[in-house]
Amino acid sequence: MPRGKRPSKDTEIRLWAVTAGICEFPGCGKNLLEEALTQGKLKTAQMAHIIASSQGGPRGCDESHEFSDEFDNLILLCPVHHQLIDKNPDEFPVKELRRMKEQHREKVAELRKAFELPTASVMCFLSPINDKNECRIDPLKARESIYPFYTYDGLSKKLNVTVDSEVLFGSHLYWEKAKEKTYREFQNLTPYLEEQKNLAVFALAPIPLLVYFGSLLGDKYPIKVFPVGRVQYGWQSNCEPVDFKVEEFDGNDPNSPNALLVVNITGKVDWGQIEQKVGKVVVLTASRLGKDVLMNIGSLENFDRKYTEALEKLKNFNLIYVAAATPSHVSVEMGRRLLKIHPKLHVLQGANGKYHETFDIEN
Repeated sequence: MPRGKRPSKDTEIRLWAVTAGICEFPGCGKNLLEEALTQGKLKTAQMAHIIASSQGGPRGCDESHEFSDEFDNLILLCPVHHQLIDKNPDEFPVKELRRMKEQHREKVAELRKAFELPTASVMCFLSPINDKNECRIDPLKARESIYPFYTYDGLSKKLNVTVDSEVLFGSHLYWEKAKEKTYREFQNLTPYLEEQKNLAVFALAPIPLLVYFGSLLGDKYPIKVFPVGRVQYGWQSNCEPVDFKVEEFDGNDPNSPNALLVVNITGKVDWGQIEQKVGKVVVLTASRLGKDVLMNIGSLENFDRKYTEALEKLKNFNLIYVAAATPSHVSVEMGRRLLKIHPKLHVLQGANGKYHETFDIEN
């Protein structure tokens, strides 16, 4: 049975352009353009018809001739997958091939957008979260997860804070040395930070050090902090935003010049167990609690707004104790949002149901 009209040269070039010269079969990714240019010309052998160009061909119909040269009826495939779909038309019907084509071209469109994005360097801040487990951030995951905010510029830095093993984790001396080393390592990076146009920050460490690290970063540098989830890194657009509420309570000592700020996100802090004398308690709680609930960047904006509100309620105290159940990126943001008008923070470290003092943090 005769075949329909062959696609024009313009249609052929358009097909190569919208597919980026990549086989549209899911999971293939073969660069057909490179292969074609090596052979000296753009070969048409990989231009497959969704509806066959003849009625008797794979997925052919009464209108096959009519569709044979139409751009929307063409899909670019490597020879292996071209043969696969034509030998198995029942397994690859018209609807499936159109879905395949649409998904591929959406991916290509996303890749093209990446060329318009600003570039950013990646910085990782690490410190052991207890006396047994070292923290690790996967550098490849970190670099990949800054999209669609940035593309990676090829530069990265790691700030790794460790304390001598003979110093007991969680002791007063431990926190003193950890804070001192964080400051010293950060100062060494200051020239690098001042050269950056954009910086994507990932962090894993005890909450007191995360807040302190955030206070060092402040708002001086062009920084965006990214989540380090248990499975996924980076901000997720498919997560529902989280809201926050602020509540006020009387403290355990009305004459105390200090206050307590409780932040509940990854879990709920039992602040009744906190022994420090405080004149007032402000509790900031997420509408949903859990390890990875705050993965939508809109949630961080909601948090920043309510966190600022909570600090304002406590600005007349000398010091604010902080008991927080927060993910790493939120802990960093807590330090970054600390202003000169705010009192010093003293972030308590939770362990075995109790909260222990660490060190003061001020902007």
